[in-house]
Amino acid sequence: MFQKHATKKCASLPMVEEQEQQEDGVIEEVADPTPTPPTPSLEPVKDVLPSPPPPSPPSPPPPPPSDFGFVFSLHLMFVILDT
Repeated sequence: MFQKHATKKCASLPMVEEQEQQEDGVIEEVADPTPTPPTPSLEPVKDVLPSPPPPSPPSPPPPPPSDFGFVFSLHLMFVILDT
């Protein structure tokens, strides 16, 4: 009985070694170092968007309303009434 068990164990030995080799391969694949990411560049990047137009200077204030029409009408009234 002992011998029968020993032969079974020996018969399954190549299968166990093959399985261990497969497991070792998986472990090596998992344990391989991952590639390091590239270091970021600290150089300034050229802006590809168009720059906004420069701000326009403030517009001058509108002129005050002219009193020319009122003064002219008043002058005519005095001229007409004065005569």
